[in-house]
Amino acid sequence: METSGSAQTATRKGPAMHTQTELECAYMPVRDELAQVEKELRKSVSKDFGTVSDALVYLLGSEGKRVRPAVLILVAKACGLNGSGRGVQMATAAELFHTATLVTDDILDAAVIRRGQKTVNQKWGTDTAVLSAQYLYLSALSISSRIKSNGDVSDYSRVILDTANSMLSGEIKDIETGKSDRLLTEQEYISMVRDKTASLFSACSRIGALLADAEPRVLKAMLVYGENLGIAFQIADDVLDITADENLLGKSLGTDLRMGRMTLPLIHHLRVSDRKTRRTFVESLASGKGELASLRFSLERSGSIDYSLNRARQYASAARKSLDILGESAYKKSLEALSRYAVQREM
Repeated sequence: METSGSAQTATRKGPAMHTQTELECAYMPVRDELAQVEKELRKSVSKDFGTVSDALVYLLGSEGKRVRPAVLILVAKACGLNGSGRGVQMATAAELFHTATLVTDDILDAAVIRRGQKTVNQKWGTDTAVLSAQYLYLSALSISSRIKSNGDVSDYSRVILDTANSMLSGEIKDIETGKSDRLLTEQEYISMVRDKTASLFSACSRIGALLADAEPRVLKAMLVYGENLGIAFQIADDVLDITADENLLGKSLGTDLRMGRMTLPLIHHLRVSDRKTRRTFVESLASGKGELASLRFSLERSGSIDYSLNRARQYASAARKSLDILGESAYKKSLEALSRYAVQREM
């Protein structure tokens, strides 16, 4: 992948060398629980569905970062949960649900690479991918419906269903925006991201707090943590889709640009550019002839990459601020570290 300049590349590669180590350190207090989650993920696959079973084994055996399960368990522990059985089960459900959303995204985007390997739709076709996503969604809901909260088995499954509804709403907005000539405002974009991406992060932090029977003010703070963390993650993803090394990122680059989606770097660039520059950029996107390196250079020159990263850092900082309500612990420190990791991945 070409870059716009060696100095720029060197700057971005610096933090990337440390992010994986930082993630491993953040996971240290709950590494045993996350290891159990991996076992539960593999156990969740039925062997009775032929090619779909093969696809599920392939999916769940890939090197995902497991950020959402980690958030769920870390919040639960930071809020005082004793034991790990229910936390592991709900973290497994969260990762199954998240994986289902990735498969669905890959189908919609016709993506060919995910987590450094072929997507299910590329390897087995759309039919198998659709059925795999459905299996994962139902498995997540099945697990969550069996876990009791103060004697009520519906609390966690209700959170999962609410999250599915929010994510569907966000995805529809995203697709419809890509079909429209109307430019999205930053506020509209954040609203869409809150539904599409941040809702699952906030669901994980909410479930973690519920597992620990956290008091209402703590529960609210954890919701805020998850939401702001999710928004920071998505903005950083927007930037990575333009700037990252595809081999490091492990998925296809330029997908958002190719699909005509209004991400924050694009929104800012179109807002600050003069009419001629804006028209040239939009025509290049619409024709599909614009090289990614050239488009990236335009976004860097207008300050849109830096602006977006700064906004991501602001949301990450807000996520950390919401943790002030918690007592000091290794779990809290890990949650703080995850907020930093959100905006330092392979930049």
